[in-house]
Amino acid sequence: YSISADVALLRLTAASGLETVSLGNSTTVAVGDEVVAVGNAGGTGELTTKSGTVTGRGVTIAVGDGRSGTVRLSRLIETSADLRQGDSGGPLLDASERVIGMNAAATTGELDSDGYAIPINRVRSIAGRIRTGTSTAAVHVGPTPFLGVLVASRPSGMSRGLLLAGVQPGSPAARAGIERGDVLLSVNGTVVRSTSQLVVLLLRFRPGETVRLAWTDELGTRQTATVILASGPPQ
Repeated sequence: YSISADVALLRLTAASGLETVSLGNSTTVAVGDEVVAVGNAGGTGELTTKSGTVTGRGVTIAVGDGRSGTVRLSRLIETSADLRQGDSGGPLLDASERVIGMNAAATTGELDSDGYAIPINRVRSIAGRIRTGTSTAAVHVGPTPFLGVLVASRPSGMSRGLLLAGVQPGSPAARAGIERGDVLLSVNGTVVRSTSQLVVLLLRFRPGETVRLAWTDELGTRQTATVILASGPPQ
């Protein structure tokens, strides 16, 4: 998967006879084109559809990353389709029912929300890179390494390190003696300044590999330890 592009490729086992979609060409999409967004609004397990029109191309937005931070998604198709939580990952169809995008995000707290989709040409390109099986700075292939820390919001005046709001019991971090309220300073000698940076650093490794951590405890004492990363959920 690619965190920066919000695209993942899954390998299915013991799967056959599956119907597939028809892919369109996202480079020909124009403002004003009619579209239909298909998804799983509300997580009910039933397909839902939302109609709209293309209102923008090449749009960049900032979205929450689920870890008290934000990530930027770029080169998106903007539509008037009213997307809801659960619609992400569903197809955006053109008037000929060809997939021209993958639903990714929506504005919230508005009566008339805007939907955003990743152009299908870009999705195919990224999926092709993932399929090669080679991890890069932008693509992670295989199991996800897991440290087991929850990062708190950065206090004002804190220029480096990450204040920890929690530590997963039994995790590599917990076994190293790291506790809630400690400040994680570095991973393998690289100073960490944001949650997203920590994620990128950890994704360079695989479960079972070791990393060197440095942190300060609540008394301000600097601590170091080498930990073996566990296997966790995709980021």
